[in-house]
Amino acid sequence: GEEMPRYAYIPYQVKYEKVLKHVDVDEFQGDKVLRVDSTELTVEDINVIHNELNERFFCYSCDTRMILRRPKNRNQHFVHLTRKNCFQAEGLAHASVKKDLYNRFFNRGYQVEMERIFQADKKQVRTDVAVMKEKDILAIEVQASPSIKRSTVAERTNTYSSKDIPTAWVIVLNSFFGEGKYTKLSNEILVKNEDGTSHYEKTMIPFEKPTPFFILTDIPNSFHMLMDAYKYMVSVNHDGHFFLIREKDIHAKGEYEIYRIEQEKVVDVLLATEALNIDYVPEQRATGEQPNHELEHNDGKHPDEWEGEKILYKHNIDFQKAYEEEQEQLKFEEAIDILLIVEETKKRERMFFKKQKIMQDIDAEIKKLQRKQKRIQTFSEKMQDTLEQQEEQIKKIDRVQKNEKVEMLSTMRAYKELHLYFAELITRWEAKADLEEMPVHRLKKAVEILEKKRSTFAVKVVHETYEEVSEIIGSIPNTHSTAVAQPFVNAMRSEKKPSSAIELITHVHKGFMSDRRRCERYPDFLKAFESRREEMERVAEYYFWWENLTDQEKGKIRRERNRRRMG
Repeated sequence: GEEMPRYAYIPYQVKYEKVLKHVDVDEFQGDKVLRVDSTELTVEDINVIHNELNERFFCYSCDTRMILRRPKNRNQHFVHLTRKNCFQAEGLAHASVKKDLYNRFFNRGYQVEMERIFQADKKQVRTDVAVMKEKDILAIEVQASPSIKRSTVAERTNTYSSKDIPTAWVIVLNSFFGEGKYTKLSNEILVKNEDGTSHYEKTMIPFEKPTPFFILTDIPNSFHMLMDAYKYMVSVNHDGHFFLIREKDIHAKGEYEIYRIEQEKVVDVLLATEALNIDYVPEQRATGEQPNHELEHNDGKHPDEWEGEKILYKHNIDFQKAYEEEQEQLKFEEAIDILLIVEETKKRERMFFKKQKIMQDIDAEIKKLQRKQKRIQTFSEKMQDTLEQQEEQIKKIDRVQKNEKVEMLSTMRAYKELHLYFAELITRWEAKADLEEMPVHRLKKAVEILEKKRSTFAVKVVHETYEEVSEIIGSIPNTHSTAVAQPFVNAMRSEKKPSSAIELITHVHKGFMSDRRRCERYPDFLKAFESRREEMERVAEYYFWWENLTDQEKGKIRRERNRRRMG
């Protein structure tokens, strides 16, 4: 809704000061007037003004008739009697800034309207100052009250941007934050005169460099929203000077700096505003929660805690005086090109988001590489496990081969000791190569050769051994070979077979000694057993070896023996 004017004036007369208790002396358009504050008027004051003085109220802005309204649900306030299009809607500061901006754009050749109703997407807003050039090109919203809702800011901005119309927000510093609630923008410097006297001169912050800007009160959430959306704010103070506020560093939220704007550049800075859309989701307040000053829109109300507007009652903002002061200051300073600051601020934001996008892409790539590295690491660990298993397998194979090698070499040594025939063969091999260094597969091959030669050699050995044994047995008088062989056969066929030739001869000897009939029948054999122990052991060795041969080996030996006999 539209806020109603709080102030009006009545013509000055000395007697009015005496009878009216809640009016102040003021000046308007060079004349002395009495300022009337609608929120402080009592019933007695109103009766005196109407009944005794027969005076009327007039508007500070358009100088037309006003009347006092006293609604039930909100504070009493002034309204225009006939004129609707007046600059004074929210108060003197708001009205003065609107009027000044209207004149600036009008003097630059633009078509300008104030309080122009604009409708889009079934929403209707009333523009403070509408700038046109064949079509709407800019909507200006002047904000003097910190009580504006964020939803209102977003709704107004988005309504214009839906038709691709930029919305420039201009805040009135003293009214918005409160007098003395932010960095002081001017200083009083003591100047000594030539005649020895001195006086104070007010100096504004420089044009040539930014000044740190600190807000010394709770910052309205609407300011945060506008700063987040636009990245800079155009502002004006009650002295008529314009400023640009922006964050000092895009990475350090809440740290601001303020620049002076030359009055000749105000129009250009506002025209540089871009159309944008503000994303906003209203917060859900808990039941019974008291609304704060940001959410509560004081339509026609005048909160006691808002003191900023009271500063202005003595006179309207004098923009002409501000301009003259600036021109004097610019004689000694070279102003920063504020349009470059605006463009750099926009570019800084774009670069920030571009950098963020690049950093996000880099982070995504890093995560992708990390996942890839993890997969490689997992694969590497698996490969390492496989290699360790293979290494262990190789070690195992080496151990097996080493054991096999030891076994092969032991077998070859056994063959070497078995008979001169094998000793000579293996000695010839050793002359050609070091058997200890020979690979297992070659040693196996050598052993296989020995195994094959063993059958051929066995026939020869058995034949020689048999002849020797036969000779021994034949030398025993009165002894039949069968009688000699039978005890050996019985021993080898017993349940507990002997495990060696020595055990066999011992078993046979015990058998003879325990069999009296055999002792009596073969005394010479028994004597030979006792006197020719070594020869009998050879008989036992032969028989023991023979009985442990396979049938195939025995058959081959028998065939070779018969062949020799026949030959």
